[in-house]
Amino acid sequence: MIDRSVLVACLTKENYNRVSSLIKKEYFPKEVATIVETLSYLHSTYEGDLTADDILLGHQAKYPALPEATANKAVKEIERLRSTKVNEELVADVLHAFWKRTKAKEIGEQALDIFVGKSNNTNALFNCVEELKDNDIKQSQTYSVLSDDIETSLDEFERDPEFPFPTSLRDYVPGIDRQNLGVIFARPEIGKTSFSAWLAGWYVKNKFKVAYWGNEEPVKKTRMRVAKSITEMSKLEVLTNKDSFIDQYKELAVPYISFMDCVGTSIQEIEDYCIRNEVDIVIIDQLDKIRVDGEFSRGDERLKELYCRSRELAKRNNVALWAVSQASYEAHGRETIDYSMLDGSKTGKAGEADIIIGIGIAEHEEFRTIKFSKNKINGFHGSVVLRRDGDRDIFS
Repeated sequence: MIDRSVLVACLTKENYNRVSSLIKKEYFPKEVATIVETLSYLHSTYEGDLTADDILLGHQAKYPALPEATANKAVKEIERLRSTKVNEELVADVLHAFWKRTKAKEIGEQALDIFVGKSNNTNALFNCVEELKDNDIKQSQTYSVLSDDIETSLDEFERDPEFPFPTSLRDYVPGIDRQNLGVIFARPEIGKTSFSAWLAGWYVKNKFKVAYWGNEEPVKKTRMRVAKSITEMSKLEVLTNKDSFIDQYKELAVPYISFMDCVGTSIQEIEDYCIRNEVDIVIIDQLDKIRVDGEFSRGDERLKELYCRSRELAKRNNVALWAVSQASYEAHGRETIDYSMLDGSKTGKAGEADIIIGIGIAEHEEFRTIKFSKNKINGFHGSVVLRRDGDRDIFS
C-alpha cells in the first residue's frame, strides 16, 4: 500500500522533485517497475502535475509491446491509483516512511554481502546506518531548518576567525574557520608542501589539532618539514642539537598533530577518521589524488565531485580543510597565479572553495608571491610577497 501511496503523492510535480532520487524501479515491487519508469519519464519530459489518465496513456505509449498479461497487470495497478487517497498533510510522512524502508533494505543488503564474504565495505554500511539514525530525528535527508536567533549570526559576524593566519598574512586575511574549504596550489617544486607544513606548524604552535594526509611525498619527510617549522631550526641546527630538537617536537607537536600516508585512500576514509578522532584542521596533500566513488566520463567531473565531497566533509565534521593541488602548465614560471590555472579542473574546484591561495615564484628565487584569488573570508584578492626559508620551512 505504501508503494501506491508514494506514487500517488508523486503525481504532484513538487512532491516528485523532492524525492526524485528515490523513485527508482528497483525500490518497488516488480509489477510496478514500468509504472515507476513511466512516472519518471513524464515528469522529466513535461511540466505540471500528472493524473492517473496521464500515467495510463504514457505507459501505453512507452511500452506498446508488453505481453498482454503484463500489460493488464500494469493497467490494474494504474487504475488503483485513482482510488488511493493521500492526505496532502501526510505526504511528507509517507515519503519519509518510504525513504526509511528503502534505506533499511539497503542496510540489510550491505550487511548480508559482508556476512557472506562478498564485500568488506563496512564504511558504506556505517554511513547508511548513520543516515537512517540522523533522519529519524531530522525528518530530512538533505536539509535542517535554521531555528536559532539572529544574535548567533551576529556573534559569528563580529568575531575573528577561529584559526588565524601567521602574522605575515594576517594583516591581509585574518584566517579561516571551521567548515571552510581552502585550496593551496602551485607548480611543482615551488613550495606547496613547504607552505602547508608552515601552516600546519603554526596551527600546532597554537594548540589546534591537525590531521595531515600526504600522498605526494613520504609523510616522514613532511613531518620533518613541520618539525623544523615549529622549532625554526635549520638542518645543521637540528643535527647539532638532536636531543633539544626531539624534546621540543615531543612537547610542542606530538599532542596536536597526526600524519597519515594516504596513497590510494578515499575521501570517505578521511571522513571516517574525522568522525572517530578529535580534529580541528585537516590538510590533504594532494587532494586530487584522493579516491572518490562514482563513475565519471571526464577527469574534471571527478575532481568537481571530489571537491564537493571535501566541502561536505568539512561541514559535517566541523573542521577546516586545506586541499593542496597542482597548478596547470599555464602557471609555469609566473609570479602571480589565480584559480583559473588550477590543474585538471574547469570551475569545479574553485566553485567549492572558500579561499584559494596560489603560490608563484617571485623575481628573486627565495621569495614567493602569495595570491588570494578567491576569498569569502574578507574579500581581499591581492598578493603578498613572502620570503621562503627552505632550510627551516618557514615563510616571513
